[in-house]
Amino acid sequence: MAFLPIYILILGFTIVVDYFAGIYLEKFTGQTRKLLLIGSLVANIGVLAIFKYYNFLNENLSAFFVIFNRDNPIPYLSILLPIGLSFHTFQAMSYTIEVYRGNWKAEKHFGIYALYVMFYLNWLQGLSRDLRTCYGNSGRFILLITIGSQAD
Repeated sequence: MAFLPIYILILGFTIVVDYFAGIYLEKFTGQTRKLLLIGSLVANIGVLAIFKYYNFLNENLSAFFVIFNRDNPIPYLSILLPIGLSFHTFQAMSYTIEVYRGNWKAEKHFGIYALYVMFYLNWLQGLSRDLRTCYGNSGRFILLITIGSQAD
């Protein structure tokens, strides 16, 4: 088992899906918006399920087959989980959900959106962080990078 640079494409896939989902969520109305949101959520949860829970579920399936003296025909995946996949997935899903609800405007600049999703340092602020703190009054991202610490 080893990390392969191609695993970065996993994160790239969800970035692209949610970037375009956010843009199209602003353009469409009605049932189309709901389908876009569902498609985005399925893509994100699907990636997380495959790369984080596939072997866990497969191991439980193997234990089930043992009851019937059978071998599990489904192979195990020998991959390393990309660092921060869960965080990345929930960060991307929260963005899409907020755009769907109309709380945020979709980010039109792909690089800024990708940086927002990949900016793991904001995780240190806590998972209950108000996501609107990433936006200014104009609805565009404000990226603040603080080096060092501040004294109270």
